[in-house]
Amino acid sequence: MDKEKILVIGGTGFLGSRVVDCLKKENYEVSIFSRSVDERKEKLNYKGDITREESALEEAIYDSESVIHCAGKVSYNHKDKDILYRLHVDGTVNVVDSCIKFNKKLIYTSSAAVLGISNNPDGSVEEQLPQIEEIKHIKSAYFTTKYIAEREVREGIKELGLDAIILRPSSLIGPGKTSTTKLLGFLKKGFEPYFRGGASFAYVDDVARAYVQALKRITSPNKKRPDKVEIYNLGGHNLLFNQLIKKIKKALETQKVIRIPKFVNSLAPLFVPSLITRESIRIMDYCFFVNSNKAKKDLDYRLTPITKALKETAKELYS
Repeated sequence: MDKEKILVIGGTGFLGSRVVDCLKKENYEVSIFSRSVDERKEKLNYKGDITREESALEEAIYDSESVIHCAGKVSYNHKDKDILYRLHVDGTVNVVDSCIKFNKKLIYTSSAAVLGISNNPDGSVEEQLPQIEEIKHIKSAYFTTKYIAEREVREGIKELGLDAIILRPSSLIGPGKTSTTKLLGFLKKGFEPYFRGGASFAYVDDVARAYVQALKRITSPNKKRPDKVEIYNLGGHNLLFNQLIKKIKKALETQKVIRIPKFVNSLAPLFVPSLITRESIRIMDYCFFVNSNKAKKDLDYRLTPITKALKETAKELYS
């Protein structure tokens, strides 16, 4: 029996490219919609911009049986707020509208950021969604636009008949341009920054495999439409940043480091704005812990041990 033809929007990105790899291993016929190729020169089937109402997006969705929407941008730079709104909100609305128009199933990439601040070491669960006012209080365009975008998908499911599953990845570990690899870079050079907060850290390959399980779930011939929106947190290891730093040092086998006082951290955006911003420093004073028990139960979501994930990441980055 032939596998379904799956469209991965943003299939050349950090997460999307891993999702493509996992789908191909399962013998799915995969097509990619993106604005540009990635460093691996992944072949594009459709080139376009989801923020525009263009025929390329509709054609790509029409030609596929199911859609996985991975396109997005993680940024804590206030200068990107308009870009984030167009990409996360306007782009998601265009994808949702086309999926409804052509009756296609959708796996949508939200973010654990929509859960807001959580100091509970066990993490926030899917139902603990804060109000938009609480998200706006964090003063992050990334958090706000991902919240609004997820709300658009929820409304599409509840009011317009969209058949979709929402996935919420947390902070991802893996070779690529992420906040975790920036932290690895600081420590590799012998500098240890200080942050008071924490987050949930997941290996990108573990998260990508969960997408395949979500796809199998939504395309199962025995699946019945659920009574409520299906949402899964794809969190990882809930760690304070100082705990993560200790594990990174172990993975890098780094002993001698210069500890950077907090007041020096606050000056970093003045000298290396491309690496760290005032917003990212402020956010890293909060905790964003995530509970993924539902995904572990329904999607067979399994976590790579954090030390192994960090060692694999360092190996690919520095070997």
